[in-house]
Amino acid sequence: MGRRRSSGPIRLGPLLLLALCACDVSEQAGRDIEDGTRLTREQLDAQRAAQRGEVLRVDRPYYGGALKVTRGSRQGDPLPRQLEAARGVSLRLPGQADIRTIAAAITSASGLPVNIRTRYILTGGDVVEVPIGTRMRAAYTGPLSGFLDRLSTRMDVAWSYDGKGIAIDRMITRDWRVPLPRARTTFTDEQRAGGIGLSTAQETDPWAELGARLAPLAPAPARVGLFPDTGRVSVFGPPSVQARVGTVIEDVIATAAQRIGLEVGIYFVDSDKADAFGIALDNLGATIGRAAGQGLNGP
Repeated sequence: MGRRRSSGPIRLGPLLLLALCACDVSEQAGRDIEDGTRLTREQLDAQRAAQRGEVLRVDRPYYGGALKVTRGSRQGDPLPRQLEAARGVSLRLPGQADIRTIAAAITSASGLPVNIRTRYILTGGDVVEVPIGTRMRAAYTGPLSGFLDRLSTRMDVAWSYDGKGIAIDRMITRDWRVPLPRARTTFTDEQRAGGIGLSTAQETDPWAELGARLAPLAPAPARVGLFPDTGRVSVFGPPSVQARVGTVIEDVIATAAQRIGLEVGIYFVDSDKADAFGIALDNLGATIGRAAGQGLNGP
């Protein structure tokens, strides 16, 4: 008879292999669950820390800090976004350059045309030419508006962007609204004692006073225009003149507001307290606008 081969060990092999695989899968699943639980816990801790305003430090490679962007002012339409980045434009000119050389460099770096205005037509048809003779060093990398503000400060010019190109003006015109009386005002002071009367009058012209204060601040070819009928002041001049004139006009507006409030308020006097202002009750209706022995007469 032939010998029969036992198939027992051969049949047990796949069962052992399946058991080992099941153990590995179970262990891996356990590790994945632990990792997921840990990551969830870390994310929750980070969210709570962020809510408390704490600083989060991430264990990741450091490639340097973000570049600080210091943009300039906005004059007209906003400049293109790519020109307002941390490295929007890069200008490198040797030595001290004039305005036309710098304008050409700006066009080359940004692709925007630059128009330089130094010729102006004044009221009456007169033409004035105001050159830009200042030179400056152009070594700059950053937002274009920042360089234009630096150029404006150094050369005393104004710049603006209209969506198509940049304009550099040597002179600009600016208007202010000034709430001053339209004409001269006369104050009359009358005092009587023992049948003897003394009357004094004082005349004020706030627009003439304002013109006298502004005239030294705007030397030729700058000009100051006063328009009392519409309550406006128009100034033609470089940005430095506009800044000085603006300071004076703001002071005049603040002072006028205080004086108007004082001079209007003093005429609303309670009749029971009229004697405290030196007003006799029988004279309350004698003169319109008289208070404390003072009358206000128009021009």
